Amino acid sequence: MQEVQLLEERLSPWTEKYNTVYRPLRSKVFAHRVLKNDVDVQRLASVVQIPEMEALLLFVYNLALTLEEMYLNGADRYSPTCRSWIRRRLSKVLKRYC
Repeated sequence: MQEVQLLEERLSPWTEKYNTVYRPLRSKVFAHRVLKNDVDVQRLASVVQIPEMEALLLFVYNLALTLEEMYLNGADRYSPTCRSWIRRRLSKVLKRYC
């Protein structure tokens, strides 16, 4: 159960960074093509730091691996009641931060 709390603590700063820097670029340029003016796109992209983006992507990759391991190992490690609690808690964490 400590794993869920630790996951939440590690997820929080990355979520804040993504929401302030990368989500606007993703939403307005890549996903929906709202901004087509090069000046506006450059303004959004100017705050992107490549090493930071690499670290964010590595974190997301490791997060996916961690969630998979928690899922696969949880079947043997925890009681059904405990697994249910972990599933609900992880769902809340992911909805809140992702």
